[in-house]
Amino acid sequence: MNFIKMAHKWLSLVIGVQLALWLASGLAFALLDSNIVSGRHLVERQQAVPIPGSEPLVSHGEIARHYSGSTIFDIRLQPGFDHPVYRVQTAEGVELRDALNGDPLVIDAAMAVAIAARDYAGDDSLIGTPTRLPQPNLESRGHPGPLWRVDIADDYGTSLYISAEDGRVLERRNDTWRLFDIFWMLHIMDYTERQDFNNPFVVAFGIGALLLSLSGFVMLLTSFTRQEFNLVAKLRRSKVVVTLLDPASTPVQELALANGVTLFDGLAANGIQLPSNCGGGGSCGLCQVQLSPDAPISNSERAQLSAGELASGMRLACQQRATAATQLILDQSVLQADAYTAEVLETRFVTPFIKEIWLAPRGRRPFAFLAGGFVQVEVPPHTLRLAETPVEERFRGDWQPWLDAGGANHHQALRRSYSMANAPGESSSADGAETILLNVRIQPPPAGSNTLPAGAGSSYMFSLQPGDQVQLRGPFGSFRVQDSEREIILIGGGAGMAPLRSMIIDQLCNCGTQRPIHFWYGARNLREVFYADAFDALARTLENFHWQLGLSEPRAEDQWQGATGYISDIAADTYLRQHPDLGNCEFYLCGPPTMLRATIAMLTGLGVREEQIAFDDFGS
Repeated sequence: MNFIKMAHKWLSLVIGVQLALWLASGLAFALLDSNIVSGRHLVERQQAVPIPGSEPLVSHGEIARHYSGSTIFDIRLQPGFDHPVYRVQTAEGVELRDALNGDPLVIDAAMAVAIAARDYAGDDSLIGTPTRLPQPNLESRGHPGPLWRVDIADDYGTSLYISAEDGRVLERRNDTWRLFDIFWMLHIMDYTERQDFNNPFVVAFGIGALLLSLSGFVMLLTSFTRQEFNLVAKLRRSKVVVTLLDPASTPVQELALANGVTLFDGLAANGIQLPSNCGGGGSCGLCQVQLSPDAPISNSERAQLSAGELASGMRLACQQRATAATQLILDQSVLQADAYTAEVLETRFVTPFIKEIWLAPRGRRPFAFLAGGFVQVEVPPHTLRLAETPVEERFRGDWQPWLDAGGANHHQALRRSYSMANAPGESSSADGAETILLNVRIQPPPAGSNTLPAGAGSSYMFSLQPGDQVQLRGPFGSFRVQDSEREIILIGGGAGMAPLRSMIIDQLCNCGTQRPIHFWYGARNLREVFYADAFDALARTLENFHWQLGLSEPRAEDQWQGATGYISDIAADTYLRQHPDLGNCEFYLCGPPTMLRATIAMLTGLGVREEQIAFDDFGS
């Protein structure tokens, strides 16, 4: 199915471009004056040439005697001359003869000029010197040679093509026709001869359009499920019993969901909100639940979940429907999550595009989270101009390309997920009240764009000021350090710092672990690095903690002497390739999708098993 989707996407692009060309060329045909395109607007109306009574015409028989050895197909009077002329068609070709005396008549340059003057309705003084063409060119295609081209220096750029055999005016071309001809070429897709309607391009696009329709039909069918066609169940409004279990498989709650509803919508209708950034569209991969391993697998689930997760029964609630009695295992964080109103306590820039935001959540129950967890922030409809975002003076130069960006109107409410960067119990409040720290990276529009908005969620978070109220839900998350004695290896980049910092502080300061902890963090340059001083202090104080910074694009002013390149390569080259026992390690990854893919590929190449790797990518 992924191949069909990819083929459909590229076929849509290619055929869509040609469809646009068809529409544009059709519009051009309608706008261009057909009378000018054909050249008829400058054709002189020909007067009939009288046959002089005093000089009878040579008979056809006399003309035929000149061709005693040839087969004559046709003898007729040829118009276009100032006196009667016979056109004789024989097996050898066409010849002109003077109808008054029977002598051969040759279409030379002077004769071509005379014919052009009789045909052209404009100023004859503009007629140029004829050019003899042995073979037709692109403008006179479809006619046999030889012929004469007579250019006329008028405002239309007129050219007359005259047969060198019988003196007929074959074509009248001008600049408007030449423009028309370009659109004609694009319309029929014959880019060489411009006259073949059955050329290979047309055939190929016809086949492509058929494949586009078929692939679209296949994807349409696969977007439905059998339950959506179960009219009997819909009419009965039957219910399906879904039993919720905790991670220990202990029954927690029993729900009656409408037959055919997605588990995501059914749970939400019963007050259980699963985390989701896409609203149940199957693209974020956050609404994970555990079913029986033989539960059907959708294409979205194959794309979002690993083979090991699928084999264990992990599925996306938005892709699974309630069709029969089902047992559903939910993560403990989902069962305990609640809605909170949080007050913004403090915000500050830590890099040009990452802000540190401290929140104080208040709700019906204490906000208790585990290191590596996340919250979902409710982003209301809002309007924001990047130029109005308070930016610290040291970073204003980095924001210069967007200070003139237009306002962004975000009309729909949505949810965005952000990991806690502080460890449980780590508070910014003087009274030690529960607070959470978020690292938010804004997604600015492309440089120089005044039309595309910044990221809806990140722009809202960047606009928050102390005292503002934020609605959030959580805490969620299964991205947490396992309880074992194995070595902990963390690799991250960008805003992926947040859950990794939380894990490190929690393990070292709260748990007092003696497990070896190695942390690699990648950034482009030193301006994008934060918390480095804190990690340096931990590394000096604790023998079991080591960390290394890597820059992929250091600036000259950084005077960087450390490791350079992708952080996955740095971790592999400086430590992992020489590690004596990678099987006794746990790997925790968080960062941009490209970094995650490269790091997972690197670890897999080193023989690290899938179950040793945990990663989080929604907040990068």
